Amino acid sequence: METLEQYLSGMGLELSFYDRYEILNQIPFVNGGIKEGLALSSSTGLFNNLVGKYLTYSQSQNPRWGATKFNGNNCSPTTFNRVDKAMEYVYGNDVLGKMLMSNSLYSKWQGKGNQFAAGVLSALGYGNIIDENSIRNGLLSPGAVLRLSQTPGPDGTGVSWHAAIFLHYNRDSNGRIIGLTYWHQVPYPNKSYTATSTFGFNNQGVYNFSRGYQTILGTNFK
Repeated sequence: METLEQYLSGMGLELSFYDRYEILNQIPFVNGGIKEGLALSSSTGLFNNLVGKYLTYSQSQNPRWGATKFNGNNCSPTTFNRVDKAMEYVYGNDVLGKMLMSNSLYSKWQGKGNQFAAGVLSALGYGNIIDENSIRNGLLSPGAVLRLSQTPGPDGTGVSWHAAIFLHYNRDSNGRIIGLTYWHQVPYPNKSYTATSTFGFNNQGVYNFSRGYQTILGTNFK
């Protein structure tokens, strides 16, 4: 049986002395054993955003973790695979895969809906939508799922969509948010698995950020 310490270490987390004290006071013993299905809480935020923490920890250990193919058309399957694996670790079973295999929401994960993967996680109750203004104001949590889009696409027509996982904000010397760094699928295995985008406006005064994307939406994990 895996201990709580072992479980948390898989996400790069450790129990502090205060965490141990706080957790012990939450554990009711039933017939000499710990109650099944116990949900623990922590005032230090230890148990908040565990899926996001697992994702960012996995990226720090192996940037290629969860990648599906080495080509440029698999951002959505790669993001799904990474999130699915992280949720399976955190929840103990393949909750996301099982829910989507028989659910029409999967087509929206694939980009056939204006909220993309971010909206699917919110609809299933595993996350909260973070809109563009809130993203620019620093409300994304590490590991949040991003939906990026640009019009027209790189070929000059239609809309181009991209899925990625948020890692952290980038700030200037005054601490002001100027962009973000995200984890995604890339065209070739020898390229970087992370990208950095800078917030700003184009020469027509329209909101934009580097790498050509014009809109951004995210979902923080609960």
